[in-house]
Amino acid sequence: MKNYLFHICLLICVFFIACEPITDRMEMGSVVAESDLRIEIYTTTEGGNQVVMSNETPQVGSFWDYIVSTSVRQRDTVLLPFLGEHKITFTGLCAGGTVTTTRTVKIDRIDHALAPEWALLAGTEKEGKTWVWDNEGLIWGDGGYLYDIAPMWSGLSAEDMESKFPEDFAQSITFDLNGGANFTKKKANGTIVEKGSFSLDLSRSIPNGYNTAEWSTALIKINEATVMHGISPNEGNTTIHQFEVMLLDKDHLVLAYPEQGISPGGRCWYWKFKAQ
Repeated sequence: MKNYLFHICLLICVFFIACEPITDRMEMGSVVAESDLRIEIYTTTEGGNQVVMSNETPQVGSFWDYIVSTSVRQRDTVLLPFLGEHKITFTGLCAGGTVTTTRTVKIDRIDHALAPEWALLAGTEKEGKTWVWDNEGLIWGDGGYLYDIAPMWSGLSAEDMESKFPEDFAQSITFDLNGGANFTKKKANGTIVEKGSFSLDLSRSIPNGYNTAEWSTALIKINEATVMHGISPNEGNTTIHQFEVMLLDKDHLVLAYPEQGISPGGRCWYWKFKAQ
């Protein structure tokens, strides 16, 4: 009887041992301390706008946020389009997680040429560049997504905008690069209505519906503010903060916003401005 019980117990023990889950007991790697990061951020000329970002920390990947864009290179050279002191954020990708730190770089002069779109949009002076409504034709309205580059279906002329939305008509918007990518909307008397920041993504390129040319050449994002009459009427008058760039030259700025989820030819809203 004892031998029988012994064998039963032995079988039970073997059963539980066999059923014990096999676990990977390898521990996750550690996170490098911020003080141990070997990173450098510096300008190639004293006070210039060309900046080198370098990470020489062993076994740590890189993610740089240099305000106007991001980079995942271990070493990268970039151009900043504005003056003043700016914080560049580095996130190190370690085996056990991430570590983040910031460094400050000071830009006193623009000595390396930027993409011309920055100057076309925001000018070259500290006060920036101001845009008002373009008074020709329809200055706001809808048209076909990927097919039109200005309001073609319906909309408001300058006279209509002044009559129906006098406050919006009398306002202006200013983009400047003084200490950052700044955006300001003002009343005619100079009172500030909204103030925020903006980004200009020049890598954006969307072909038109005929695949014969670009429909959108860039993307502007305005944080904490928007342009005059910056709403989407069919989406509950939602405030728009992101605009496709249809046209940008020294005198004209045309922006567009396609309604969410639309197909080519669907409704898109347009804003037409001119340099003040």
